[in-house]
Amino acid sequence: MVRDGNPPSSLQHHRPSQGFAVVTGASSGIGRELAKRAAAAGFDLVLAADELRIYDVAVELRQTGSIVDAMCVDLSTTQGVDDFVHFVKDLDRPVDLLIANAGIDHGGAFVETDLSQTLAVIDTTIRGSVSLIHQIAQRMGARGSGKILITASIVSVLPGRRVRSSRRTSPARVTAIRTGSQS
Repeated sequence: MVRDGNPPSSLQHHRPSQGFAVVTGASSGIGRELAKRAAAAGFDLVLAADELRIYDVAVELRQTGSIVDAMCVDLSTTQGVDDFVHFVKDLDRPVDLLIANAGIDHGGAFVETDLSQTLAVIDTTIRGSVSLIHQIAQRMGARGSGKILITASIVSVLPGRRVRSSRRTSPARVTAIRTGSQS
């Protein structure tokens, strides 16, 4: 676990915020793109990924005028999820939008994939994501407000593919969940 070494970005606010978004798996791919779109829409962000380049993404997204904090953390572990949830809580802002995008896929046919790799996929994509979503959704529910977007690999729906690793069995392909609010 590494926290962003920069001073609290809340001291560097450049424009009115449209809300506060948490984005996991934001160092590359779909997660990075969704973080960019949230920043462009005016959200302040807290980003998570298990790669140090998450801090480069945070620096890049601060250029939009958004407040952006980041944490390099392994969300496949209970400790990593708990550390990240505490990091978010320490920012003392209600989460308006959770984009749960953390996930890995080692590729290959399921029966040819090493079991430890398959279990790592499950720990990140399912166990870690569900734990994080549950903890943040509880706070959203208590407030009566908040939105959650859960993403998963498109590999699971491509035609003509052999059965792939357990990322295929993720709890959702793309699901939006509303908690509380009617907006």
